[in-house]
Parts: sequence; C-alpha cells; structure tokens
Amino acid sequence: TENIDPLAGRTRYTYDARDNLTTVTDPTGSTTRYAYDLANRRTQETRPGGEQTQFVYDAVGNLITRRDSLGQERRYAYDEIKRRSREEHYPVVDGQLATSASRVITYSYNPLGQLTAYRDAKPLPGDTWQLLSEATYTHDALGRKVSEDVNFGPFRKTFTTAYRANGQKQSLTYPDGTSVSFNYDSTGRLTTHQTPGGDITTTYHPSGAVSEVKLPGATQSRVYDKLLRPTQIQLERGAAGSGQVLHKLAYQYDAASDIVSKTTLDGPTAYQYDALSRLTSVTPPEPLQRSETNPSGLPVESYSYDGVHNRLSSTHQPGPWVYNANHQLLNHGEGTQAVSRTYDANGHTTRIAESAAEKRLSYDVAERLTQVQSESGTPIGAYAYDPFGRRLKKTTASETIYFHHGEEGLLAEFDATGNSLTTYGWEPQGMWGTSPVWKKEGSNTYFYSTDHLGTPQVLTDSSGQVVWKGRAEAFGKTTVDATSTVTNNLRFPGQYFDAETGMHYNYFRDYEPSIGRYVESDPIGLRGGANTYVYGNGNAATRVDVLGLMVEICARPLDGPMFPPELNGLLISCRLFHTYLRVNGNDFGFFCSGSRCPFWGDGSVRGPNVENPSNPMCTRLDCINEQVLMRNIQADIANPPRYELWGFNCQRWAGDQLARAFDPTECSKSCRAP
Repeated sequence: TENIDPLAGRTRYTYDARDNLTTVTDPTGSTTRYAYDLANRRTQETRPGGEQTQFVYDAVGNLITRRDSLGQERRYAYDEIKRRSREEHYPVVDGQLATSASRVITYSYNPLGQLTAYRDAKPLPGDTWQLLSEATYTHDALGRKVSEDVNFGPFRKTFTTAYRANGQKQSLTYPDGTSVSFNYDSTGRLTTHQTPGGDITTTYHPSGAVSEVKLPGATQSRVYDKLLRPTQIQLERGAAGSGQVLHKLAYQYDAASDIVSKTTLDGPTAYQYDALSRLTSVTPPEPLQRSETNPSGLPVESYSYDGVHNRLSSTHQPGPWVYNANHQLLNHGEGTQAVSRTYDANGHTTRIAESAAEKRLSYDVAERLTQVQSESGTPIGAYAYDPFGRRLKKTTASETIYFHHGEEGLLAEFDATGNSLTTYGWEPQGMWGTSPVWKKEGSNTYFYSTDHLGTPQVLTDSSGQVVWKGRAEAFGKTTVDATSTVTNNLRFPGQYFDAETGMHYNYFRDYEPSIGRYVESDPIGLRGGANTYVYGNGNAATRVDVLGLMVEICARPLDGPMFPPELNGLLISCRLFHTYLRVNGNDFGFFCSGSRCPFWGDGSVRGPNVENPSNPMCTRLDCINEQVLMRNIQADIANPPRYELWGFNCQRWAGDQLARAFDPTECSKSCRAP
C-alpha cells in the first residue's frame, strides 16, 4: 500500500502474511524494516543506515531485553500480574557488554496497581550502592495521589495534593510551604486560581473557551472566530478596557487553519506555507528585522524542504543542507557559519562543530543526554533523569539545579542544598507543559501571558509591570528584550531553555531551535513520522510537540447554527462534544457533509490543522499503534463512512479508530510518571 501526499510524495508500506508491517519506504527512498516472532511481537527494527534495535520477550509477552544499536541493553523483570518491578541498564565498555549493571531501578505497587515507590541506584564495588533518586507516593481511599516524597540525594522534598469530591484538584502545597487552591463552576471549569501573588479569575465564552483571565495587576482577553480559533489575545494593565495595552496578538488564518498573519504591537508578521502546511516564508515586522543597525533582530525566514520535511535551504542560514539516509543533518551553512554534526549508532548527535567552537555530547543507556563538553573536554553541562525520563538535575560551570515535575509541568527548582529557587504554577486542567500561569522567586510572584500554543510571551508582576519579554523566530530561537529584569526559561510548550548549550530540554529529547530539529532521534521511531528529527513537520506556528511523542483524544463543545452559544452550558452538562484525535500534534476528526447535516449525510474525515491546537481538553493515550492508526485514518479520508448524529458520529468514529489500533505490545514499556 502507499500514501500520496499533496506534493505527490509517496510513502510505501509492505506487510507479511499476518498483517505485520515489514517495511516503510518514505518519499526520499529511505526504507525501515521490521521483523517479528510467531506471536507477532516485533523483534527487530533496522533503520535505513543498517542500524538495528532488537527486542526479546518472555513466555507471556513481556519485554525483557532491549538491545540498542550500540549493543547496550536494558533488561526488565515483572511481578505476577505483569507490572514492571525491576529495570537494569548494561553499558558497553571497551567494546564489550558490561557484566554488571550501571543502573538498577525497582518499582513497588499497592493492591490497586498504583505505583507507590521507586528506587534508582548505581551499583558500586563491594556490594554498595550510590543512590541516584527515590520517591514514595501516597494515595487516598479513592486512589488519588495525595503526597509525593522525593529523595534527590542531598535532600528530600514533599508535595501534597487535595481533591474535591469529583476528583478535581482543590489545592497543591509545595515543599517551601507555598500553597495554591482552585475553585470551579458547576460545569467543572476553573474559575479561581489562588496563587502566592494574588487570585486569578477566569471567565468563559459561551462555547466554553476562555474569554478573560484577570491577573493581579493585569487582564488578558481572548476573542475567537466561529471555529474557536483565537483571533486576538490582548494583555492590558489593570482591568480590560483600560487602554494600557502591554501585549497584543491578532491572528488571521487560511482555509487549512494555518496562521497567515500575526500582528503585535510591533507590527504584522506574515507567514506562507507549501501544500504540506510547512512554513516557507516568515516576514517579521520591519522594526524588528535583523539589519546592520539591528544585528540581534529577527531574520526574514524562507525555507524549502524535501519530501520528509528536511530543510534544503534557509535564506538567513545560506549554504547547502546535507543529510544521510537516516535523515540526520550532517552539514549546513557556509563560511564562518558552517556547522557539521556526527551521530552514534542510536541516531543521537555526538558532535556539533562550528567554526568558533565544538560541542561533544554523551548519552546513557536510556539514550538520554547526560553530558555536553567542549572539544578540549571542559564540562559545559551535565544532566540526570528520573526513571520516567523527567530531568532531575543539571550541573553547569556556575551552579547545580534540581528539578521536580508534576502532572501539569515543571513545579519547582532547588539549589544544590535544597533551597527553593523557583516554583511554578499551572492551569490544573491543561495539557502537560502547555499552560503556565505563574512563577515565584523568593517573595516575588510573576504571571505568564502566552500565545495560542501556550508559549510564554511576557511576564508581569503583581502591579502589572512587564518584567520579561521575548521575541522568537518561527522555530523558537528567542531573543530576550533588553528591558527584562527576571529570567524565564520556559519556551515552546513542554520546553525549557538551557543557556549553557542554547538547546531546549523537551522531556524525552533535546531541541535545537536554530535549526528546528531535535538532537536525538524520536524514541518512538517512525510512529511519529518518517523523519525522526524535525519539529512539527516544518510548521512550528500551529503545531506543538510537548513530549516528543503522543496520541490524544480531544473534545470541544459543539458549534455551528444548530448549536447556538446560548445552549453551550447545557451541551457541556450533557456531554455533547465534537470528539477528534490528535497524533503528534496533527488533528483528525469525523464530520457530516451535505444538506441534511448535522443529523445524517455523507461522512468526511478532515485534518490536520482543523482544530484549535491549544485546546486543553485532550487526554494522552497509551497502547496505540500509531502506524495502524494513521493507516486507518488515511483510508477513511479516501473513503469515509456515512455519518449519523445518533449513530456513527464523531465520537463513535474516534472510538472505532482507537479500538482498531489498540496493541498491547505498544503499551508503555516503562512505568508511567505518577
């Protein structure tokens, strides 16, 4: 079978007699191959360059060994009901697989199957251990996590959570004593967020979308079109209508819901796209454009791509862009701007060489970036992670910072002795890493105002003064305004800026905003797309990659002439929503077409770029084979089923797609973050 994209690029798939996917050939001709055992479990993946990853299972189907392309192994053990109980990492030393583990992680559970503790340690000679981290989790009678006690090594910290009867978060208490609480309306929407710097109140459009957020000292208002796409986001000092506009974003869209114009107080930015919705041109406001008199200004950006979203040209980064069969960027730029890169067998960048400097990158057995050094071996940054992939610690030449991540995003930073540096607050109903609300440093609290994706634009203090402002290129490289008086490291949704490297930590990977690519290959392989390095498939204006991998089911209140705004409160109460799927940031939904709609008619599967990308009403799903899911979605786009409002509707379509793509071998291969 094959898929043909709007630019006539062909992606070809072959299958064995048991319908297992055996090869994927992308539009550039690169082929990835898969092998399976008699139980249809994937045993080997061979990338276009010949690198192999192998998988071994026990008699009941549990993955017990993963051997990567460097020969390193991760070994797993399970309890009697198939919960992971132990994980061991074995590196390759002097060309040979080590006989003793470099890292051992153990997991404990309660009778309900909830994770209650983990211990992560490094074995040392003499049967001793170096503790890396450990944590214990306490749950109430309804199974809700009420406390989390984390041992970072030099110190311990405890976070506690309280809930309403319906399960919504009522309060969160941080280790430094900071406590925040949340109030909701009768439909379950957040109305008040009580923060260390004062209360934040939220009101809603009849459709259910946020219309106004009153911050201490400032007010943010939002206006939407009929498709619930934001057309204006405005921040004013004091109350709305005060006339003291601090920041403004006005959007215009094309028929594919791509942003074609974004106007700020500095003027309009124009965007152009190709047939695959990839950014081909970005023209910032003239006063902000880079020039001889403004060398730190924003560049006029213009790009071209190959069939799998690799950049072939960039006007502000002139010179050739060269790739290998694995779509790894080898060289780009020219003259003093020339940059070359090398990779290990797992597909991760190990060397970035520029004319003035060179960085060397190292990874652990979990394939996480652990160290960045200069060419001479001088440490630039060192990094450590918990068993769930969340950054736990980083050390630079000037400081050591410990991190704690919660269900909504980064919650706290501590210094080397456990003193609180920064605490963060998030919208409790938002998708991970997309809804920052406030940050507290010392006795001062600052408030975030974000764009349509959830990327911070400005920070204000309790009096409404702007204390941080950033201006970003299309793919996230940010210049901080010279008037800023505080630091903000949050960038694209889910990303954290590392000043020592210029990269963004992005949960499972690290991102280079200057080139719009990840340093590491996507850990889910081709399930995220044919190119395992690019961000947002060449469109960072409307797409996000919060974790670097994701399938979600999303909902929004029904709209249109049959569902006028005055009914929306009732619709929310009786759960009449449009339901759709989002696969790595790309949305797909089932709609009715024809004169008899919305009751029945011809069906139409539409996407991507139909829905509001910042919709918070999305739930991440595990155990979904993304290749099967996307193959079935593409089949329905070509030959859609018939639509019936009270029969096979958008909700039934989404549920059917997920049921058909359910695959227990795709379930999370490690314990999910609690």
